[in-house]
Amino acid sequence: MEMKKLNLLIALLAILVTASAAGAGEMQALFDSKPRAERISLRHMIEKNAPEVKTDALKVYTGKPKFSPEKQCFDVRRTSKDGAAPKFWANFGSVYGYETCARNSQGVEECKWETLSTHSARTEVTMRSRELWNGEAEDMQLCYNFVKKEATYSLSSPFEYEVKTTGLPGVQTGFALEFTPLYRKPAAPDAAILELREFSYDQARGEFTLKLDSSASSRYWGTRFQVSVELVQDRMFDFSKGTKVYEFPISYHAGSPVITFKESDFDSDKDAAGFRGKPKRFFVKWGFKVVGSPYHTDTLIEKGRTDILQVI
Repeated sequence: MEMKKLNLLIALLAILVTASAAGAGEMQALFDSKPRAERISLRHMIEKNAPEVKTDALKVYTGKPKFSPEKQCFDVRRTSKDGAAPKFWANFGSVYGYETCARNSQGVEECKWETLSTHSARTEVTMRSRELWNGEAEDMQLCYNFVKKEATYSLSSPFEYEVKTTGLPGVQTGFALEFTPLYRKPAAPDAAILELREFSYDQARGEFTLKLDSSASSRYWGTRFQVSVELVQDRMFDFSKGTKVYEFPISYHAGSPVITFKESDFDSDKDAAGFRGKPKRFFVKWGFKVVGSPYHTDTLIEKGRTDILQVI
């Protein structure tokens, strides 16, 4: 046992003496210049100088050098509270190195990271003047890929932009992005700008009344509501009497829409004779469009159905 310890000590001293005499640079050159099978290793030196020492537990595994992380991203959200022309940036960081793993004296594998170099990059963003409405937001993701040395972005916005990409001044790594708005993308109107207030029936006049509440803001003024009304008879199998469309201006003075109609206003009188003089039950399915707006699509907003009314 004493001889084994002595031989191991001699082997380790041989390594230190060799490294000291040659210097780190020469040792690396010696290592790189030889074929893989002939390269100097700790295991080789121990086996040569102390063959009785078991070297299986001394195996070292070195991973391929890489960036960590290879790609980094940041999410940015901007609303009307951030101003009409915000400027912001993202700083990215990564290290280049490798992982070395070896088994300890208990046979458990332990790994550690060896850093060879550190890297940083930056993306600067300038948004030219545009106006986000209340409740609107722009969501942007800024990324930098250290392997490809490439900056990327994604943007969800109510605006269509022209984007200009330039390098950063000086020796900074990264890019500057400049977004110039071209136009606002038409979007579906806010479903909450028109709500049901009341659905009623006047027995004496034989007339239905649908009262709505409008909360359309000034950006809708000068356009029009098209309200779609489908009268449905509530039976074992619901029966549609037909659909009519009513149009109303949207302005500061226009007020909220009030729609009156009779059963006979609708196209279908199918099976009407069999129900004359008998109580009937009706409800309305309704929705609306905003037409004549450069900012909104004419998408039909389905608002659902009213309560059921019984009429005679």
